[in-house]
Amino acid sequence: MKVDVKSNATLKDIEKELREKPEAGRWFPKWCFARDRVAIVIPFRDRHAHLTILLKYLIPMLQRQLLDFRIFVPEQLGNGTFNKGRLMNAAVKEAMSEYDFRYMYDKLVGGALNLRKDHLLCVNGYSNGYWGWGAEDDDMAERLVHV
Repeated sequence: MKVDVKSNATLKDIEKELREKPEAGRWFPKWCFARDRVAIVIPFRDRHAHLTILLKYLIPMLQRQLLDFRIFVPEQLGNGTFNKGRLMNAAVKEAMSEYDFRYMYDKLVGGALNLRKDHLLCVNGYSNGYWGWGAEDDDMAERLVHV
């Protein structure tokens, strides 16, 4: 799949492209029972083009997985220093009050991970023993906890 990073599409344009549109940020398959309910938090400020591109590809991917999902986009206003932690905490608090989602991990090292070189060497990097998709992140989380 080629990602169009120069798209000038708006959120309304993306919504028109979707076969099934999320309502208030939530979607679930109506023809079967979703095994997992997921809250997705996207901290945001002033990058409308990035948000549009992300949602254009993220929503159909989540729909193909037949997840019951709700997307939360907390936005920081103003031009002060960005505070991702505060946005994440506020959105999670809101999500927990509105939406009964499942948290599948006690420890999570998915998405983006930033380690100092000496820490990466200390845990001997990622394991080469995992093939296919998944579990290498869980293994890394365990390695980091036991260093």
